[in-house]
Amino acid sequence: MTFELTVTEVADNGDIEYELYCTQVDVVGGAPDVRDIVQAQLQSLVGTGGTFTIDNRGHVRSANMVLPENAAPALQQVFEQLSSSFEQLSTPLPEEAVGIGAQWSLVQNINVTAIDLTQNVTYELVQLQDNVATFNIEVEQFAESQPIVSPELPPGVTTTLNSMDSKGVGQVTMQLDRLMPVRSNLSLQTNTVTSVREAGVPEETLVNSMMTMQMDVESQ
Repeated sequence: MTFELTVTEVADNGDIEYELYCTQVDVVGGAPDVRDIVQAQLQSLVGTGGTFTIDNRGHVRSANMVLPENAAPALQQVFEQLSSSFEQLSTPLPEEAVGIGAQWSLVQNINVTAIDLTQNVTYELVQLQDNVATFNIEVEQFAESQPIVSPELPPGVTTTLNSMDSKGVGQVTMQLDRLMPVRSNLSLQTNTVTSVREAGVPEETLVNSMMTMQMDVESQ
């Protein structure tokens, strides 16, 4: 995927407002027939995006994402996951001056794909030279039991998230006078346990799932 970023305003207090939109989607690898189907589905993401505001230390103050009204629920989930991943790679800096070896954490309560979860991201500055900094990052996410609301569920079927936990590692290299990282990567593994219950059926079905995501970003 290719995204284009445009800075629209820089406030007196240092807040930066910018637009980020998807301009190109390419699916590589896999069987040609499957690749073509996925390519056609993801093509509707082109032109989607939104506006963001961050402060002068990289903390996201606001995010307004816009998707087409006819976007399929599966694509909405993909876009929300991408948005969350971009925020994980934003690398907010602490107020105090830091040097190589410094570590700090950011704990947030966020909503991703209609699930309320707590996210803890730990950053470590491992290299700093010529205004270019490299950070190692560790991501942990967990969610408590909660109902899952989805328009794709058939009538009479209810789904509950019993547990969810994610762990991931990555690295971000950024030029300190630019918004987007020069390059970054994030590997995240998510384990979930959900229960599905049908109306009139006394027993529920437990579903255990594991998802692995690898995200690589490079600025041009």
